[in-house]
Amino acid sequence: METVESAPTLADGSVVAGRYEIVRRIGEGGLGEVYECTVLATGGKAALKILKPALNKTTAVERFLQEPRAAAAVNHKRIIKVSDAGESDGVYFLVMELLGGHNLGEEIDRFGGKLPIGHAINVLLQICDGLGAAHNAGVVHRDLKPENIFVTRTTGNLGVEFEIKILDFGIARIDSAERMTQTTTVIGTPVYMSPEQQLRPKDVN
Repeated sequence: METVESAPTLADGSVVAGRYEIVRRIGEGGLGEVYECTVLATGGKAALKILKPALNKTTAVERFLQEPRAAAAVNHKRIIKVSDAGESDGVYFLVMELLGGHNLGEEIDRFGGKLPIGHAINVLLQICDGLGAAHNAGVVHRDLKPENIFVTRTTGNLGVEFEIKILDFGIARIDSAERMTQTTTVIGTPVYMSPEQQLRPKDVN
């Protein structure tokens, strides 16, 4: 299901936490909006993700702020890097590396719904590399889908190369953290869940 974008919460040129100046909105998901911003201290660019204000007083706040903890626990090149997080004037925010490219769903569409075998294997190996590092760190993503896998392209010695980044650890399970779901709760995107999650919800956590 596609997300219907609402009006931006933050105006271009506004400043968050006194450190991040909004350039433009670049995306929106179920919990938050993503903006390109300028880091005022350095002049560099970053991605600023904010929680939708309507969710400020819900359990979504804890899930939103879990993402930087999960990213820090893994600390791997295949996982999106989160450099800052917090709350300022009622706005909950995360600051992440700004990526150029598109998600895996769009990448698949570019090839008519089917990636070339060599490309598909390379994508899969990079995803497994990131997930392996996450699992070794005690982090389980729990919502892995094409929209949460980002494809960036660069020009290297061998021509055009690409790199995979895994995004959105908001509903991840971190072994060292307090559980935020009951053992009978099924979470994630149903169409991408494993059969055992759908058939035996008492075992998902």
